[in-house]
Amino acid sequence: SFSDIKQYAAAANSGGVARIVQGPTTWTRTNVVTGLPRSYANHATNGIAFDRNGLLHIMQSGNAGAGAANDGNSEFKSRPEQYLTSAVLTADVRNASFKGNCLPAVDATGAQMDATGVSAHTKPACDVVIHSTGVRNSYGCCWHSKFDKLYFTDNGLGVEGTFPNLSPDPLSWARATGCDGFIQGPTDIAAHNPGSRADLLNYAQAGKHYGHPNPTRGECVYFGGNPTNRQKNNVPQTGGKTYSMNVPMYPVGLEPEPNFVLPMFTFGDHKSADGIAEYNSDAFCGQMKGDL
Repeated sequence: SFSDIKQYAAAANSGGVARIVQGPTTWTRTNVVTGLPRSYANHATNGIAFDRNGLLHIMQSGNAGAGAANDGNSEFKSRPEQYLTSAVLTADVRNASFKGNCLPAVDATGAQMDATGVSAHTKPACDVVIHSTGVRNSYGCCWHSKFDKLYFTDNGLGVEGTFPNLSPDPLSWARATGCDGFIQGPTDIAAHNPGSRADLLNYAQAGKHYGHPNPTRGECVYFGGNPTNRQKNNVPQTGGKTYSMNVPMYPVGLEPEPNFVLPMFTFGDHKSADGIAEYNSDAFCGQMKGDL
């Protein structure tokens, strides 16, 4: 995968996937997928993996720290989520008729996107499709040979981020109204900043949502919400601990997205859980074979 190399002020829609082939004397690069989203800061098009049917899975990060752009001075600036951000994407790149140009027809350079979000709802006319959603910033993924599942890590919020506003308030908010719009001003930014969140281990299930909101797809509730049954969002964490996916800033009674699924495991805050691979060696008497 590739995107604009800059750590900050990166070009919008500069992500993609390339095929690199070694020849007798040189390497040849062919861009197979182009025009994928790119955040202003360091969220990009990341890990890729083929499944056993030859479909390419692409880990596409979110543009915003916690799903909603804001007018504060965070590293993500005011670039909003887009239709293909914060998702596990799939692409049948071996299909002879595959169309890999995902550059949005509206605001391809991002010139208006930061100010108005006009391009955020544009569904690109390409053959890259959404497999599952709610992925904030997954660096690595791995298709497991035995369990036939795509496992991936996901980095939790470590700097300022804001989740979408549920108007007029979270408990009377109607899903049909959506949750578009910037979070504006220091008071509202503070009220929508969930703070540091744990790094996660997940496996991708088609049609499921993993917690990071994306208003362009009507995904508005941050991770587990704050349900009445506050124990149902507990997951195991490093060291035998338990981590809650609840968001105490929400009032009690707000349920998560209908298709939200809990992570398998959390590594804790600020761990930067990145690469992941299946151990295939017979070393150690084969006791680690198949482990992640």
